[in-house]
Amino acid sequence: KAKGKQVKPAPRAIPPSVASQLAGIRRRALTAHLNVEPTWTLALALYAQLRLLVIEVPGLTLEKAMKALGIIIMALATLPRAELQRFLVTSSVYLFEAEPDAETRNQATLQRRDLVTSIVSEAGLDLAPFTRIDNAFLHAHPKSGVESVLEESGFKKWFEAKERGVSKYRALLSGSKAALVDGVLAAGFDFKGYVPSSAKPR
Repeated sequence: KAKGKQVKPAPRAIPPSVASQLAGIRRRALTAHLNVEPTWTLALALYAQLRLLVIEVPGLTLEKAMKALGIIIMALATLPRAELQRFLVTSSVYLFEAEPDAETRNQATLQRRDLVTSIVSEAGLDLAPFTRIDNAFLHAHPKSGVESVLEESGFKKWFEAKERGVSKYRALLSGSKAALVDGVLAAGFDFKGYVPSSAKPR
């Protein structure tokens, strides 16, 4: 027999049924802990949100997301609750600010547009301060859609009230969409307070 250190026998594999029971013990301990210590709940929520960002935002990896926030998962629970909440807010804003491309939108697990609509509706948020009737907004519509915006917002009524306004408005509509948009933006109408009906949650 060769002398030297005794080789420890390899640990016996735990049968799946036993592993399941052991996992149950750990799960029960953790859930009891979560009920009395919210820090870990916030940490898990942030981790889950980072994983969601990876799915939803093109080109983002979990490593990049964590690096951007300057965190590592196991260190999350050591952060003060206020800091965890701040990270959650930051990642939430990033999630909803990042507009997915067409391919990602079709494959995404989170239907962000539908979720945003639901949250806006449930929270009763006022969309007026965030509505911008600008070149990009108007050009996104077909010409008939621009006309609908002008009627709904009160632009048409305001414009036609000017001297020879009715004939001038007809002339404005008779041109191309580009000319119509340019004319609307140059007219000086204040769209403040207007929210397109199509933007309102139904």
